[in-house]
Formats: sequence, structure tokens, C-alpha cells
Amino acid sequence: MDLINQDQNNLNSRACNAFMLLTVNLSVYDGVAKLTEAAKRALKEALTDDEFALIMRIEVLGKQYHSELKFVIGKYKKIRTYLYENTLSFSQSGEGQQKRGKRLVPVTRVPEVLKGLEDLKAEAESALNDLLPRWDDLCAMAQSKSGKFADEISYPSSREVRDKFKARVAVPECISPVDMDRFGSLPASLANDIAKASNDQLTSQLEAAKTEAMKAAKNHMDVVVKQLSEGKRLSETLVSLSALHSKMLRDLVDGYDNDPRIIAMADRIDSEIANQSVDVWKNSDHARLTSLKAAETVSKGLKAMAQPVTPEQVQSTNQSLAGGLLADLLD
Repeated sequence: MDLINQDQNNLNSRACNAFMLLTVNLSVYDGVAKLTEAAKRALKEALTDDEFALIMRIEVLGKQYHSELKFVIGKYKKIRTYLYENTLSFSQSGEGQQKRGKRLVPVTRVPEVLKGLEDLKAEAESALNDLLPRWDDLCAMAQSKSGKFADEISYPSSREVRDKFKARVAVPECISPVDMDRFGSLPASLANDIAKASNDQLTSQLEAAKTEAMKAAKNHMDVVVKQLSEGKRLSETLVSLSALHSKMLRDLVDGYDNDPRIIAMADRIDSEIANQSVDVWKNSDHARLTSLKAAETVSKGLKAMAQPVTPEQVQSTNQSLAGGLLADLLD
């Protein structure tokens, strides 16, 4: 095995010991009915054959009571929001595709993230349990006010609604590197090819997670720049989310490749943005400008780096740091 492949094997083995995978299955009932027959009537009256020209949808509980269902939906969606804020995708999906499925989380944070998910799940299920005893009555009241659509709207029972809402947090999984020693009967060349393909896939997934973390942090830095420039919507979430993105960056590289560029970016986010507050920004032009410049610089640096890199590029970058590359990025 050549030196570069061995280096990447070492990085992947390090990551396998530093991270675990979480899977959360989530589904909700949106409470919206599609009125097929009403749409057909409308299309006929419009004298068109385009079956996609009009899609009629209506809230099952009507405008009066839909907010009660929407409250429950919001509780369930908070589970996914928390998951996405605290983990990274471990997916082979292409750019722009939905990256659901298994999520990457540092081993050291598994208990914390699991507790956060279970707490939110309990809140969501409690909200659903509060709604369901009143569900049939709400449907009856909504149906009485639905006019000409009353016969076409399908009203699910409370039991059916319960089955439509699901939140399942699976037991965390280990990431296991391929162990070709178990297959000693394979020809050495074939075993090496299989091991390399498996290792390359793991590298691709880890690099994709790293890129995702950088892009998410970069996008938040852009929000910080905008708000510190315009000053119309300053909120503490600018600070708290900055700290969260910094932690995600730091956790990833600490467990994977120790990329000093990313560590430097996380350090700057922490020292010049996440350690500030809205009150400090409002009362100190110097503090505000310092954070603004830091956010601009980090955004620029992360944009430049937010591309998956090869082991050769990482090694080259590490050797270049002493020559001032990192200083140039942070100036």
C-alpha cells in the first residue's frame, strides 16, 4: 500500500473511533386534503384539458382549528431541526439532493444529542396526546363549516392521526472500517481493490460531512455580516448559532484530519463572534466592527475551502502553513 493510501486509512480509522451514526425516522400528518373532484369541476369550467393546471387543497380542520394541528407538527419538526443542527449527513447523495438518513455525531456528544432528541420527542408526543382526545370533535366542527366541500374531505380518525405521526430515534451505530483479513481466501489483488473501494467511499462520506459543516458555517457567517452591517435584526441567536457552528467544525476535524485551517476558523469564530453579545455590539462600535470583520474573513476563508480535498492536498496545505498560507486566509 502506498504512503498516501496509508495516510488516508489512518485518518479513516481515526474517524471510525471518533464518530458514531444516528438515524431518526420522522413523519407527520400535514392535515391537508387534496380535492380531486373539485379540481376536476374547476378544470371543466375553465375549459382546459391540462390536469396539472389546478390542484385544490384544503386544511381538514379549516382555518379555525388548523393552528392546533400545526402546533403539534411544529413540535415534531423541532426534532429534525435539532438533529440537523447538531449532526452532519453521512450520505452519498449528490449536490442539491436531500441528505436524510444516517447522521454523523462525535462519540463524546452522543449522550448529549440523544438526550436532546428524546426530550424533544417527549414534548412532541405530549402535544399530540393533548390534541387527540379533541380530534373527532374538531373534525365535526370543521366539517359543519366546510360548505360544498364537506362530502369530499376525508376526515381521519384520531387513531389514524396517531399512526401518521412517528418519531423514532434508533440506537447509535459504530462506523466500521473494512476488515479484509476475514476474507483470506480472496486473491490479494482483489482484496486490495475491495478494501480500497470501501476506504474511498468512507473518505468521500467524511469529506462530504466536512464540506457540509463548512458551508453551513459560511452561510451563518453571511447572516452575521448582514445583520451586523444593517443592524435591524440583531438577536442572541447570531451568537449562539455561531458557537454551534464553531463546535461542529471543531468536532469534525478533531475526530478526522486535524485540518489546521478549519481549527483556525473555529478559533476566530469563538474569540471574535461567539464570545460577544447583542448588548456589546449595540454599545461598542469597536466590538461590532471586530465581529463584522471576523465574520467576513471566516466566510471568505470557508468559501475557498468548502471543496472536498484529497490526502495529497491536505498534506500540501499542512506543509504550506508555516509559509504563511493560514495567515493570509485570516488577515
